[in-house]
Amino acid sequence: MKKRFERNLRVMLPVFAMTLLILWTAVSSAQEPAPEPKLLISGFAGGVRGDDLWEVGNQPVLLINNQLTVVGVDTFALTRNTGRGITAGGTATLFVNQFVGLGGEVSYTGPAQKDRCEIVFADTPSPGSPEARGFNDQFCADIDRENNTFGAISLLLDITLRPLPTAAVRPYLRVGGGITDLGRSSAAVAGQAPASDLNGDGFLDNVDRPIIIDDETSTAGLTANYGFGLMIPAKNGYFFRIEIRDQIYNRAVVRSAANVLGEAEISKDWTHTPSLIVGVGITMQQRRGRTSRRN
Repeated sequence: MKKRFERNLRVMLPVFAMTLLILWTAVSSAQEPAPEPKLLISGFAGGVRGDDLWEVGNQPVLLINNQLTVVGVDTFALTRNTGRGITAGGTATLFVNQFVGLGGEVSYTGPAQKDRCEIVFADTPSPGSPEARGFNDQFCADIDRENNTFGAISLLLDITLRPLPTAAVRPYLRVGGGITDLGRSSAAVAGQAPASDLNGDGFLDNVDRPIIIDDETSTAGLTANYGFGLMIPAKNGYFFRIEIRDQIYNRAVVRSAANVLGEAEISKDWTHTPSLIVGVGITMQQRRGRTSRRN
């Protein structure tokens, strides 16, 4: 409950700040002459860090011997989080006045998805099945080594607010939302373990043995982001920018241990992926119905 409150607070604070800034810029822009709209196009790249996704501390896992007979039950502690990765994309923003811009973004974010497994209770297999102990040790170790990069592709619409549009260094606040495809489930868990005699030679072969199964086939969902940055104009209409942002994904998270069929309580929750990006772009000026590069 406390973690969820803290996450919701992190989401609401920037929204509150954006509301205040919108009110301030609306009052300020009402006193300014209407300038010609400017279109800013830029590309960016940077690094991201991850967030804790979920943990299950009491997952029962069957001990299976060479004859595929259950000879005991272990308890695994499972944890999943996201680690460091990269992000890249492009943005286009049309400033309808000096302070407020409306835009869109397409981006790729690729943090590593990390799984952790620990055997918190190691059962003693039935007599005559010593190999079963090693099978589950291998199973947990394989899950613990799991470190996959998932690629989230996002399409967003956003609003940008810049209180100092003519300064040498121009701070801005940007808030947006849209849809994303995460590419893979953030709830399903499986590992390689001896669990099937594929060749019929009397020896078990390593196969993907699932612990938690996610029946949701779609990996698309809602996303939002907010960021604070600085834009530095250069010659011939070019500019550089640096931005601290947080990408917020609506992911599947595991709420309970799974049963022997791999069925667990799975729900959606908002998770955070903060990042630091740098970018370069060009300012376009709209004049008499055509768009040209600003000199």
